[in-house]
Amino acid sequence: MKYYYGETIRAGREAANMTQAQLAEKWPRADGGTGVSVNYVSDVERGIKNITDPHTLRRLCNILHIPVWKMGFSDYNPFDFMAGQEDALQSLQYGLEGRKVDLEVVEWANKHISLLSQLDDDLGGKKLYPLAQNNLFLLQDLLKARAASSQVEQKLRFAIAQAARLTAWLAQDAGYDHLVSKHYRLGIEMARSTNNNDFAAYCIAMMAFRAVDNGDPELCLTLLEGAGTEAAKDSPLHIALTQWTVQPLGLLGDIKSAAQNLVKADTLWERRDADRIPDWLYWIWRPSDTPEVPRGFINDDPKTAIQLLESGLRAIESDFPRDRTLILMGLAEACASAGRLDEALSTANEIMKQLPDGANPRVQTRLAKFGKNLSNDPISKEFKERLLAYKAAQTRR
Repeated sequence: MKYYYGETIRAGREAANMTQAQLAEKWPRADGGTGVSVNYVSDVERGIKNITDPHTLRRLCNILHIPVWKMGFSDYNPFDFMAGQEDALQSLQYGLEGRKVDLEVVEWANKHISLLSQLDDDLGGKKLYPLAQNNLFLLQDLLKARAASSQVEQKLRFAIAQAARLTAWLAQDAGYDHLVSKHYRLGIEMARSTNNNDFAAYCIAMMAFRAVDNGDPELCLTLLEGAGTEAAKDSPLHIALTQWTVQPLGLLGDIKSAAQNLVKADTLWERRDADRIPDWLYWIWRPSDTPEVPRGFINDDPKTAIQLLESGLRAIESDFPRDRTLILMGLAEACASAGRLDEALSTANEIMKQLPDGANPRVQTRLAKFGKNLSNDPISKEFKERLLAYKAAQTRR
């Protein structure tokens, strides 16, 4: 599907309550500057002029808070998810009947994994988990039917590993804790069966990420150590593995080691070979700018946490709304820890405005804890009442 960018831009501008003149002032130019004529904006919106520069389109997405898939940066078509995949679907049917399948099925699986990953930030785990789970079950059924040649089976096994990892993450993001571990374990098993130890290590690392989120920093460090042993010594995965030690070390009170590992992770990032980053690590960016790292400093060094979070907020584009919301949540927590109550409450209120539908269970859990830790002064009491009303609204939904 080819999206009508002008129509999308107009809808985004109107949703942002901007006039064409206001957008014209902010319009990104190919030379790196900003500003075009109002007539140019009008021509684009009416389809008279077309934008061909992808950087301009991405910058417009940031300005107008438009999901990037609406500008054609993925093949995702929200109205026709299976379009153009008839051959793969026929092969799937053959496989489920016990006949042999070919690589089209693996390509279909990889495409869906990629698309769901791209949509994760916009739609969240609750909406995407059922789709991912169904695809995972289908791929497992094909493997059980022994419908693939040995060459195709290896690729099918790795597709299952990736689908299991994604399904586990979406379950984790949706708050379905009882479903997470079994999917990660399947991902580890399938990755090891294809001798892809780096991906197996990645699944272990994701389990570590979950452990610290659930309040168990010791288990997190143990799992990360195991992941580091499994991954190849020169694997780019070590950027993430080092990065993810910062939060648990800080939570355990070892601020010095946390700071040292953050420097090491940033150094690994700066020295990375971009050509060696696997597709499944597409999301990785500078460790200091991530939402997770600053949490290691919130309790004992909130000033550093605030500096890191503010830097991350500047660095992370609007393509990643969930991560930006997580950074705001960290800012609220760090400001409260630093005694900057007014800023903390203002930021927490902003989060509730950005998540009217309660689409991020992880943030909801942290908001509840944030409110519980507040004192009973009048300002905090007013916020707690607002938070209770917010939670009640989510329950009714």
